[in-house]
Amino acid sequence: LRKFIEEGIRPDERIFSAARETSFNRGMIRTADGSASVQLGKTTVVAGVMLSTFRPTVGTPDTGRLEVVVELGTVCSNRFPTWKPSDQAIAISHFVARTLKGAGVVDLKDLIIKKGAAAFILNISVTCLNYDGNVEDAALLAAVLALLDTKLPPVQVGETGEVVECEGEPKKLSVKKLPIALTQVLLINNNNEVEMLADPTAEEEDEANSSITAVLVLPLPLTSQTDAVDTAPVMLHKPGGMGLQAKQLRSVVSAARSRSLRLLPL
Repeated sequence: LRKFIEEGIRPDERIFSAARETSFNRGMIRTADGSASVQLGKTTVVAGVMLSTFRPTVGTPDTGRLEVVVELGTVCSNRFPTWKPSDQAIAISHFVARTLKGAGVVDLKDLIIKKGAAAFILNISVTCLNYDGNVEDAALLAAVLALLDTKLPPVQVGETGEVVECEGEPKKLSVKKLPIALTQVLLINNNNEVEMLADPTAEEEDEANSSITAVLVLPLPLTSQTDAVDTAPVMLHKPGGMGLQAKQLRSVVSAARSRSLRLLPL
């Protein structure tokens, strides 16, 4: 890999700032309330949303919940253990959940069934089927697409407090924001300079000294894709490692905006 980097190219012939080909599908899991799959190069993930209900606490009587679990197991790569969640899976789960909540993708107040009595939980499960790096970006995109595919069933709170189905049509979940991520890894070349590689493969992740993810938060519905991308706020996620200069941070944000334009419309 280092020899390729010195030549200004990557093993898969991409330039440093290029992401891999991305494809996706929605609604392939009939038993889920919402689902989507994303293929990012050779990395493949599938996300499913399962609805459950709970009784809200006194402190938040009008708020539902959103929970995320990302699974990385031997089905996608033999680098992951079978007997417990890996540290990487836990970290990506936290990243996706924090991003969905921080970006305001769903207003949790929309999940209330009856104030103080019952609300929905959005249980998002993301499973990696094939691992070749950058599960963060793929998992976040799959989770958002699965939420866009989700419908809330018609329910009400019965006389004894239980949640029961009632007449009516399922209602499409209101998704208010569309976060699109671009992760880049940082490597030190032979001249002791920092090189940044967008959408890293597993090999590139293994060689990296650090990483940074820029998440563009787009409003929904989109009225103008270009204007929305140019003005959208950016969330930055950097799990430790070397620092970045202001010029490098601007480059990270600019690359994320370009990436979002290429992915739209979803």
